[in-house]
Amino acid sequence: MSICHLNGTESLAGILESDERDRPGIILIGSSSCPPYVNLQPRIQALAQSMPQFVFYDFTVDHREPSDRKQKLARIIMDWQINPLLSQVLLPSSGKPQTISTNNIERIKKELHRLY
Repeated sequence: MSICHLNGTESLAGILESDERDRPGIILIGSSSCPPYVNLQPRIQALAQSMPQFVFYDFTVDHREPSDRKQKLARIIMDWQINPLLSQVLLPSSGKPQTISTNNIERIKKELHRLY
């Protein structure tokens, strides 16, 4: 499996607000100007290839959006306690997602296994 890149705040909000998912997954969120985020991306890509039972998403906060969507993104970041430089949102098959912020791939693997 490959990583599905989320384009825009509406895509991110749709996934976060869903209570039911076909498969558990994770959203990698960060800024392309943050070295830990950039360094984690290929490791997450490799993880996506080795763990097809999960859905992997990627969202960068750098893209330009109209001001109303920027406000919505700021609200999402605050409500979900997302570090915009580097965070992951764990997506269980059912229920509320959980946010973590780490660049430790072993911790990410452990958290994914807890979802399955």
